[in-house]
Amino acid sequence: MVGIISKVIVSLILFMVSPGDGLFRSIYRSTYVSMPLRGNAGRPLFLSPYIKAGKIKEGQKKSIVSPLPGMNMKSYAGYITVNKTYNSNLFFWFFPARIQPESAPVVLWLQGGPGGSSMFGLFVEHGPYIITNNMTVLARDFPWTTTLSMLYVDNPVGTGFSFTDSIRGYAISEDDVAQDLYSALIQFFQLFPEYVKNAFYVTGESYAGKYVPAIAHYIHSLNPVRELKIHLEGIAIGDAYFDPESIIGGYATFLYQIGLLDEQQQQSFQNLCNKCINYIKDQNWIKAFEILDKLLDGDLTNDQSFFQNVTGCTNYYNFLECEVLLYNGQLDIIVAAVLTERSLMTMDWKGSQEYENTQRKVWKIFKSDNDVAGYVRQVNKFHQVCKHVLLHFQSFQLFHSFIYYKLKGMYSIVALWFKSPYIEIYFLALKMVIFAKIPYILLKQFHSAVVSCNSFYVN
Repeated sequence: MVGIISKVIVSLILFMVSPGDGLFRSIYRSTYVSMPLRGNAGRPLFLSPYIKAGKIKEGQKKSIVSPLPGMNMKSYAGYITVNKTYNSNLFFWFFPARIQPESAPVVLWLQGGPGGSSMFGLFVEHGPYIITNNMTVLARDFPWTTTLSMLYVDNPVGTGFSFTDSIRGYAISEDDVAQDLYSALIQFFQLFPEYVKNAFYVTGESYAGKYVPAIAHYIHSLNPVRELKIHLEGIAIGDAYFDPESIIGGYATFLYQIGLLDEQQQQSFQNLCNKCINYIKDQNWIKAFEILDKLLDGDLTNDQSFFQNVTGCTNYYNFLECEVLLYNGQLDIIVAAVLTERSLMTMDWKGSQEYENTQRKVWKIFKSDNDVAGYVRQVNKFHQVCKHVLLHFQSFQLFHSFIYYKLKGMYSIVALWFKSPYIEIYFLALKMVIFAKIPYILLKQFHSAVVSCNSFYVN
């Protein structure tokens, strides 16, 4: 039964990465594919009964996902019940690291939206698999799962494959989200106790700027009083949407600065932004959402948004005790680097004064590189990174530098991070593959710029 799960997941995944009710749905491109399902997935695999009964080995065995054709990749998937009353269940897919899984950090990945399936991150961004337009599955050249144990969870309940039998099972606050996710994590580590001792990181992007701090705070608060302690080492959020007022308030200026709005359009855009902010302050969430939709998405009206009308662009691709990493694409529109800085400048935190006075440093993948990959600003255990054109290897390098090296000594050879005699050879071969692909990537970027104004998106 479980072997069929992998086939059904591949058949359904293109539907799941296009959420129905997310805040920034345009980030997840709508894809409509007519494809008959091959086989029957059978009954859902609920793992909580095995965990409760102490049948750990049996639960692990049943959750094994058969390797996809031509690929030898160990992984586990299934449902964890987080609310028995409403039969609320979170779906997970876990990939142990291919190199030294016994000591590799466990990284939880949460998609944004809200309502974005984490299968999007798995298949489109950094997981071990990619899905082509003709529905074939290929191995990604440099997935994060090479040296990190990746845990992808469809969060919150109702997202992607996660489901509930009652409307009351849906989260209505970040506290609800954190409570359900914490329950799932505790059960996950009970099912896979060999990973409890490993460092644990909570990561995500966009609207996960709310999910990630919520679950991290929940773990930090409950660890002292719980028998099973999650070894939370840090959090990382890409294009974090955590301060709507500051971010929305800076949209018009940012779009004007990069030439997408003229002066008159900037003023019109700013007026709508101010109106949206006032609704937020009045806690009129529905009206605020309607204004934001008119500005950026246009989903509620099935028409072009203000942004699409004036720019012609249809996509928003994207021009303590605990380590914290915030990273942005330099020309990201939805959550730009300068808007993240704007939010950080207004936040009341103990490192705010030092952050304002700290100079950013140049980031290069290798010391010998002529190209600048981005810029880093660091205050104690807080790291902020602004990246240029986002090639896949830059994200791979950035994330590993944060987890293994805390962004210090960033010019050091990456092979020194890992205690494996083969890792240096792996990265050398990987770099050769990347350089071989650069002309192809640049051609795709140029074509994308001409066709859809999407100059900095790389498929």
